Amino acid sequence: MISAAKYPDMTSALEIQWLDAFSSDVELQNVKQLYKVESTDNLDGYISSLDGFSPARVKEEGDDLPYLSLTQNYRKAWTTYVIGGMEKITWELRKGDKYGEITDRIRGMAKSAAERMMYDLTHRFTYAASTTYTDADGRSVSITGGDGFQWAYSAHTVNGASTTYRNIVSGNPVLSKTGLEAAEVLFMTQMIDENGNPKPRKASHLVVFGDSNTVNTALEYLNSTAAPDTSNSGVFNTYKGRYQLVQLAYGAMAVSGTGYAYSSTYAKYWALMDLTNKRNIVKVLQEPMMIDQNTPGARDFETMDWKFGNFGSYAIVTLDGKGAIFSKGDGTA
Repeated sequence: MISAAKYPDMTSALEIQWLDAFSSDVELQNVKQLYKVESTDNLDGYISSLDGFSPARVKEEGDDLPYLSLTQNYRKAWTTYVIGGMEKITWELRKGDKYGEITDRIRGMAKSAAERMMYDLTHRFTYAASTTYTDADGRSVSITGGDGFQWAYSAHTVNGASTTYRNIVSGNPVLSKTGLEAAEVLFMTQMIDENGNPKPRKASHLVVFGDSNTVNTALEYLNSTAAPDTSNSGVFNTYKGRYQLVQLAYGAMAVSGTGYAYSSTYAKYWALMDLTNKRNIVKVLQEPMMIDQNTPGARDFETMDWKFGNFGSYAIVTLDGKGAIFSKGDGTA
């Protein structure tokens, strides 16, 4: 049996199992790379940026140095929230030395924390063309940027000029050479600073969801030597190796009641992103962690059950739409 002398060792081993299961979750690590992850000691706050320095001016002889125009980006509020859950380890499991089953429960609990964080991060992409969505707990989640519009939008505003910019491809084409070129044109022509001055960007990553045709098209363009859209093998594929591919396997898994379900509405979404200057931020107040049986109140006298739990706290916030170009991939206007 798992004796009292072995309890400290068991707890330590379970903590290792929990951490391994959480940190090895591939889908969470996959989507986290698309965010700037920062620690915080605050429950809430604001983010902003200084994007509006004008180019230097000519200084004539004897004149003072000219003042440059500096415009601050919009301020976007964020508020942390807590996720978590618990599981009980019965006296019978401990008495019967069911360490394997106990470990499975602890690892499953860690996976549940990783899965929730993964869904929260992924759904910023799933619902990129919306201003809000309702999560599996029934909460209305606002996902606008600092300008008050949805992340993927045709007329984003800036703080210091009347100029607008779009970061969603007109016509929402499927992933193709034509679609990629249209997205690249937007990166070159639509990206501006807070004074409305042009700031062309270059994409570094191509993001797709789980649609097989979209995924296969992305793999063909990024890996083929010959151009995939021509029968002439002598035509060089200019997209080979141009972008790093990120596949969000849960991108088309929308909220469905208190759970999640596949939705064809989002399956063909794709986006080009510039991850050298990330505009999506995760503020982590508490990295998800395990709560063991030594926590006050975790041992139930009446049932002799031990309660194990996990919890974490973070906020997700989008500053603006300047680092991503989207397409729904459905051909809608």
